Amino acid sequence: MKRVLTFVLVMVMSLAISLSASAATVNTENGTDSAAVKATYVPSPDVYSVEITWGALTYTYTQTWHTDTRTNTYAWASTQAGVADKITLANSSNVAVEAVLTWNEDVSIKGVEGAFLNDKLTMDAPEEGAEATTADTTLTLSGTPTTTNLNNTTVGTVTIKIAKANP
Repeated sequence: MKRVLTFVLVMVMSLAISLSASAATVNTENGTDSAAVKATYVPSPDVYSVEITWGALTYTYTQTWHTDTRTNTYAWASTQAGVADKITLANSSNVAVEAVLTWNEDVSIKGVEGAFLNDKLTMDAPEEGAEATTADTTLTLSGTPTTTNLNNTTVGTVTIKIAKANP
């Protein structure tokens, strides 16, 4: 407890010493005195605020039987192209940001690959008072999953890393 009180007392004394004041006396009628007023600009630190709007990220893996060749083909498709597969980012930060998107295959269902139209998005900081700057991309799936027992099954994840953009 003594250490805490000693620390507080030292801090108060330090502040009292650093707050210097000056005095002047005006001894004549209409006499004046002046003092310089000083200011220091303290800019805002970097503030990050990026809103991510995820599409549903839902896909179908469709089998099609071809009678002429008696074989199957398989195709991935978004359940609503341009909507369900879309990822939109809105930058309200006071700095330009870069978003790096990565696909991570699920550990239990192998063989599914994810690719982005753009896997790196750069957004300027918005002008003061203006709308957020935005960027978007879409996710496409491909590959052959280790099972066709897919019913709203997680086949992978998308990770977005936000960092300050290089000038």
